[in-house]
Amino acid sequence: MMSSKTSSLVFLCMTIMIAGCGNKGTSNAVLKSTSLRTIFVKGDPTNLLEGSTSNSTSFVTPANLEDYSNYSLTGITQFTEREEVIEQQDVGNIESGNEATEEDATKKAGNMIFSFAKKGNDYIYSSPAENLELAFELANGKLDLTSLQIKNGGIYNLQSIHYSVKKTGNAFSILAKLDDQDGAGKILLAFSFVKKTEQRSIPKTASTYKYIYGAGVIVPWEQKEILEVDICGAPSTKIENLYRAGINMWNQALANRLKIVTKSINTYPPFSDLNTHCIYTVNNYLTLSDNRVMNPGTTYTVGDTFQGKLVDSDIMIWVKENEKSGEALGDRSSLQKTIGHEFGHLLGLDHQFSDTLTSIMSYDGIDWVTNYDQDAIVQLYPLIK
Repeated sequence: MMSSKTSSLVFLCMTIMIAGCGNKGTSNAVLKSTSLRTIFVKGDPTNLLEGSTSNSTSFVTPANLEDYSNYSLTGITQFTEREEVIEQQDVGNIESGNEATEEDATKKAGNMIFSFAKKGNDYIYSSPAENLELAFELANGKLDLTSLQIKNGGIYNLQSIHYSVKKTGNAFSILAKLDDQDGAGKILLAFSFVKKTEQRSIPKTASTYKYIYGAGVIVPWEQKEILEVDICGAPSTKIENLYRAGINMWNQALANRLKIVTKSINTYPPFSDLNTHCIYTVNNYLTLSDNRVMNPGTTYTVGDTFQGKLVDSDIMIWVKENEKSGEALGDRSSLQKTIGHEFGHLLGLDHQFSDTLTSIMSYDGIDWVTNYDQDAIVQLYPLIK
């Protein structure tokens, strides 16, 4: 299910497949196994990492293999300048609406779990439900990701860039790059895994409310924790202030529901890191080559498909896309609105295309948080008792 759904035009928001889509209630169905996103760019995809500090040291060793043999692949994102190396048929999926019972759904989820197996000099990380596997090699006591193998298909050499383990231990991610191999062009690949736990019932509300995991499907940040959002490497105080103003648009809706702390930092990891939630200002390439169409920002989100909670989210503001307007980024009066829209995605909201509802999450140029937006947040984040 990987198409791209950008905040303005082409960003792929991860979605959840659940059974029993009623107007209200809960669902015991297992969430969709893997979300695939592909974002085509004009330029070198690795420019996305400019200014960030990577951790290329793997956390996997021969001694702790079993610790990572109880995780499910929840998301793959590929930024590519030419073609996809992973296609939809290469990732697993559970059909929506066909999970007969919670027991049956849980059994299916178990088939999606990745585990390590030694094969020659390599350690292969794979799942029976996925058509791809990751190959690791032992170097200096660590297992380093070296290739992506499509079952009955191609083998692609990878260079690992960044390893990240969520502080809670319930998720990890690996960021790698593929240099032009077999004409595929340069590709940046981010793999996200979540730990298998007992499947949580996912709350639902009215389908009027559009969330990134489905209409009415309640998948929020953990409300008992402070959500830290960092402005990472903002090029000017003027731009930083516009970013903060966009975030602050949601203050009233979030009051007593989710505490957010925002700070500006100059040392930060790449977007795939699960412990830092950044607003990145990205130079050097376009996501759309047509100068008549603009995609000012994208939000990248990872969720825990067992617990029904958001794990990571980052906002990317594309400088060259914004400059299609003829204005410098800091001079764009709509930049605050762009951040407001993208921050809605970061909180868990999807686009709202209703002809009768007004929303900052629409493409209608709305530059304020509307009554609908506030109501959607109230449903997503009930008052903390």
